Amino acid sequence: MKKKIYVLSGFLLLIIVGAMLAVPSDIYAQSQRTMGLITRDTRAFEGYNLFKTLSGGTFHLTDNAGNLIHSWGPYPGTRGVYHLLENGNLLLGAGRKTVFEVNWKGELQWTFFRNEYRAHHDWCKLPNGNVLMIAWETKTRQEAEAAGRNPLTIPNSGADANQLWPDAILEYNPKTDIIVWEWHSWDHIIQDFDQSKPTYGDVSKHPEMIDLNYFHPLSYLGADWQHFNAINYNPVLDQIAISVPTFGEIWIIDHSTTLAQAKTDQGGRYGRGGRLLYRWGNPAAYRGEGLTQLEFQHDVQWIKPGCPGAGNLLIFNNGAYREYSSVVEIVTPVDSNGFYTQPTPGGAFGPAGPIWEYVAPVSSDFYSNFISGAQRMPNGNTVINEGDDGIFFEVTPDKKIVWKYINPVAFIGGSEKALTQGKPLEGDRAVHRMIRYAPDFAGLADKVLIPGDPLEQYQYFPIVDIKPGSCENPVNRTSKGVLPVVILGSKDVNVKTIDPKSILLEGFPPSKWSIEDVSNSKTCYGGDGFPDLVLKWDSELIKVALGNASKGNEYPMRLTGYSPGEWFLGREQVLIVK
Repeated sequence: MKKKIYVLSGFLLLIIVGAMLAVPSDIYAQSQRTMGLITRDTRAFEGYNLFKTLSGGTFHLTDNAGNLIHSWGPYPGTRGVYHLLENGNLLLGAGRKTVFEVNWKGELQWTFFRNEYRAHHDWCKLPNGNVLMIAWETKTRQEAEAAGRNPLTIPNSGADANQLWPDAILEYNPKTDIIVWEWHSWDHIIQDFDQSKPTYGDVSKHPEMIDLNYFHPLSYLGADWQHFNAINYNPVLDQIAISVPTFGEIWIIDHSTTLAQAKTDQGGRYGRGGRLLYRWGNPAAYRGEGLTQLEFQHDVQWIKPGCPGAGNLLIFNNGAYREYSSVVEIVTPVDSNGFYTQPTPGGAFGPAGPIWEYVAPVSSDFYSNFISGAQRMPNGNTVINEGDDGIFFEVTPDKKIVWKYINPVAFIGGSEKALTQGKPLEGDRAVHRMIRYAPDFAGLADKVLIPGDPLEQYQYFPIVDIKPGSCENPVNRTSKGVLPVVILGSKDVNVKTIDPKSILLEGFPPSKWSIEDVSNSKTCYGGDGFPDLVLKWDSELIKVALGNASKGNEYPMRLTGYSPGEWFLGREQVLIVK
């Protein structure tokens, strides 16, 4: 079918512009998105975003436009971090004992459960297929006091009375259901409270050891002494990074040694053989001098190869006591053999400060007092999860926001609910971690990734015509120019009341718009005589919006916008011809 060419005279254009200007401005005053995709810029790193509402059980994988790609669950009671694996499976945990893996279809692959350990917060898959996980173990009051713990810091009431919960790290083999490697913080304690105990020593001279009686006075969590909340593995160094929020520190330990080897200082270098190789964030935890850098932080990770800053550490600093958050990148003082420069007695581990840090222009505008995380992208941007409020955003190296999304799924009254666009946010929308995966991520290689609708709800669905006059809507991604998209008017849809500035096509705003009657007897929709809203998008944006759509396939596109009192969602298929 031939495409009809529409020519607007200058006179008609003035009429159209005048008609648009004649719409009362207060109609548009309410056109503010309250959830879902808020901002999308071509400078954002394109990928797929995995997240779950903290108290909910459904896991969502969305594209950068906020469209749902895939979901798992619901799995009630799931807590902690989750990871999409290179085999396409999902690694997750439930409660405070169980870790398990499900495939793309949601089918259970294996389950870890031990009565003597309570796996919690975070876990990660190793290259050999084993899983590293954080776990609490329990020490009685008697055991804690026998090791030199100050009795006044052991809870004497409540559910955790007369207990101390030091953290351990377990390596689990799912094929054999065996724990094949363990690291226990209890094996590396020192204290200067009770001289009669074998753990007694000079804390300031042993930064490779853990002060049994240290806790930050503003973050003490009862028996949960250390509260490990993140774990990350470096396959090049064979080392493990841990976030220890109640100490205000991140720790790095060696993974290559056994407990027997851990009792020997290799070559006189403290820190090898299972002890703390490195720690950063709060010198007071080992009686060193220096500034406190971290406050109840979450999510420590090595920046991956292929990303700017590869090998550096990226940390989400919650700032729980100063009441604003930041993301910091530090360069660790490590050599090619994995040894870290040690501080002098009373000194502090370097560096003196971060090499890069993101703080909001108004610092208090970015704040999450718990959970949260950050991730470096191959293009140098950093994706940030402000977990408390379920807000995700991406910043460039010069700290400009180029993508923003607000979780629209809330946990209300014991169940999950998709909220309605434009309405006030409600319920628990917190998100422990949001993780972005590149389009070429191995776990997505053989998956069908056709986008569905956004997670948020919309109030009505107008008819949308992409490339009016061509029913198959062919799109050539190599062509230049613009893509016309029409919202068709009718007796029930007055397009003159639509706010053009509110409209997004796959998250991108139009470059131009006008009002004209493009539907007639030669178009796919037939004649109706009602004015239509004609919008145009630059071809460069369309290339990004179509992502990895394959030639010869039909691909859905979605347009959202606002008319008085309600938000709408329109859909139309395009045919990828090149």
